[in-house]
Amino acid sequence: MTHEQEIDLTHIQNKEYQEKVLNLLRNYKPNKTKTIDVKMNIRLTSDIPINSSPRRFPFIEKEIINEQIEQWLKDKIIRPSTSEYSSPVVLVKKKDGSSRLCIDYRRLNKITVREHFPLPLIDDLLDRLQSANIFTTLDLKNAFFHVDIDPSSKKYTSFVTDTGQYEFNKMSFGLTNSPSVFQRYIYNVFRDLIQENSHDLFR
Repeated sequence: MTHEQEIDLTHIQNKEYQEKVLNLLRNYKPNKTKTIDVKMNIRLTSDIPINSSPRRFPFIEKEIINEQIEQWLKDKIIRPSTSEYSSPVVLVKKKDGSSRLCIDYRRLNKITVREHFPLPLIDDLLDRLQSANIFTTLDLKNAFFHVDIDPSSKKYTSFVTDTGQYEFNKMSFGLTNSPSVFQRYIYNVFRDLIQENSHDLFR
């Protein structure tokens, strides 16, 4: 946050809280980060590799797929793969009419050992929030991509298109344990605040 940036707090009606939030943003240090030692580990119930052939797509959809893959490679979200595992890709229509590239991990998920990290109990949250004055929501862009995949598990995330084979460096959507691992990640990010009566809930 630089002094040149304008901060719009008109949605906060209470002037006292406006000033508190303003001071928080002014004192925020962008270069001060917290390292979270949470990685995704994938354990399987079978040693038999799952592999799929690339699916066929119309030319215009191929362009969408290739553009996304190139961006992921550039951002180091994925890397080229020679894994004996592979899953096919799918394009999912979003509400705005655009398409999202996803991996069809249904076969892999069937043999994946489930991880269970508890979500906060809604009733407990409501009880503890009765005296709260400030409620904040944060939108974390590409949330799952903030979590690393353990090197030994990357081969399981491999996917194929007609242009090649790739695997994820970062946690992918579609993996059965991604929501649970991400909740654990968020809990560790906000652990200190949670102990001070703040709460986290991934949705």
